[in-house]
Amino acid sequence: MIAALVGGTPITVETVERRVRRLRRGPRGELLPADGTAEGRQLRRWVTQILVAEQVVADEAARRGIVPGGPPLELTPTDRLELGSVMAAVLSGNPLAQALYRALTATQTIPETEISQYFANNQDRYRGISYEQAAPGIRATLLGARRRRQFALWADARCARATLLPGFEHPGDIRHPDHTHRH
Repeated sequence: MIAALVGGTPITVETVERRVRRLRRGPRGELLPADGTAEGRQLRRWVTQILVAEQVVADEAARRGIVPGGPPLELTPTDRLELGSVMAAVLSGNPLAQALYRALTATQTIPETEISQYFANNQDRYRGISYEQAAPGIRATLLGARRRRQFALWADARCARATLLPGFEHPGDIRHPDHTHRH
């Protein structure tokens, strides 16, 4: 049985179930929702999204001849929010995804005008610090955010092309019965 199709590559229900079992055996497994509940079904949908994203990454890396390499990518909580939970999970533990991220975002730059504008708009953060001292940190912050945004938009567009079979829809898809928004 198939949960999703990425291009011509199937992601089987067994692959989804195997990943869910691995998560349940992990260090935070006891925190995951119980099987058979709406939340448990949503977990499977989220895992399907991870598997779709991993396949998208693998396909693009193969197309570009990219192999894993480079230092591990460390993601801050802010980075994770900017990327979204699926891409943050994929980038956190997948050296191939990290290599692709670096390749896809390597040409990003931040114009000096954006750095000076950020400095001017955030003077409360830079009291007693000259522009010359602050500029390298501002550049790094803005560049990191721009790279994450570019990668997330690229990944979202590619993942949206996947075919998700009934029961494995995106967790946020309002058409499935488990989609609820509660506070």
